[in-house]
Amino acid sequence: GGGKKAKKKTEKDFVQTRQTFKLHIDNTLSFNNAICKAYNYAINYKLISEDCRQDDFLAIFSGEATDAKIKWISTNGALKYFMGRLKKNKLIDIPKGFGIWQVTKSHFVDDKGKSITVDLANVHAPQNAELKANINDIVATL
Repeated sequence: GGGKKAKKKTEKDFVQTRQTFKLHIDNTLSFNNAICKAYNYAINYKLISEDCRQDDFLAIFSGEATDAKIKWISTNGALKYFMGRLKKNKLIDIPKGFGIWQVTKSHFVDDKGKSITVDLANVHAPQNAELKANINDIVATL
């Protein structure tokens, strides 16, 4: 069979998208309350920057296209764990034709406001039990 090896996607192939995740919460009031809680927890647990706007946090889970950026000040592993928990618990829809990490990296930036360049698919989840517990607290509010 000597078929061609599949071309591995590299970071250069990464394309920003304005597409967002759709959080599964039925009514608008519950959605806004849940996002507000999750946002406050994320700031208190030092996952996102204090200068992050709640409207931007809401926007990336609205299912509507946006240019909103969230400054993630924790580790890449924590970001992977957070988004992974949302996906595993079926709390978010990923837009058709896009991967979870493409959408994540389009809207989350590092603590310096720069694009996240690592391949999140290959990042290890955090070993820190407290960090994981904090992330699970946030996911539980949604």
